[in-house]
Amino acid sequence: MIYLIYAVVLLVYWFCPKYMQVVMLIANLFIPDSVPVIDEVIMVAGLLKG
Repeated sequence: MIYLIYAVVLLVYWFCPKYMQVVMLIANLFIPDSVPVIDEVIMVAGLLKG
């Protein structure tokens, strides 16, 4: 169930404007999660996409 929530949040994140992505990435760094590094890597990749 938690992985479904991660997938939905990352999908929404991917289509947000850059400033919202930065805010969400910073918030995600401080929220403890069961997938410690992978979601941050995906979020940084989404932020760096062209």
